[in-house]
Amino acid sequence: MLGMFKKNDSLEKTITDKQAAIALLRRSLDAVRATFTQTPDSELQRQDVFFGERTTVRRVYMRGLSHMHEHMGQLVGYTRAMGLAAPWPDWRESGRKIIEQGRKIS
Repeated sequence: MLGMFKKNDSLEKTITDKQAAIALLRRSLDAVRATFTQTPDSELQRQDVFFGERTTVRRVYMRGLSHMHEHMGQLVGYTRAMGLAAPWPDWRESGRKIIEQGRKIS
């Protein structure tokens, strides 16, 4: 675990370019996705200790997913606070258009 912290500290100092940061994040997410989808259920059910808590391997993956969603929420809040448009389509606008088109058809 300490090796992981040291690696993260070195990456923080060496990856300063936006494209390099995005590439690193993509590789990381791809690795987690591949590992999770290839892990048999028996291994996901295995009990272990993670940060002092007895848990399953599956729950560790779920904690990671939850943690990423927290960061996504921070990104949404920051984007809105800065008065910027989110970098994805607004599903509410799409929904409004679908509803309006349905009304015109009737």
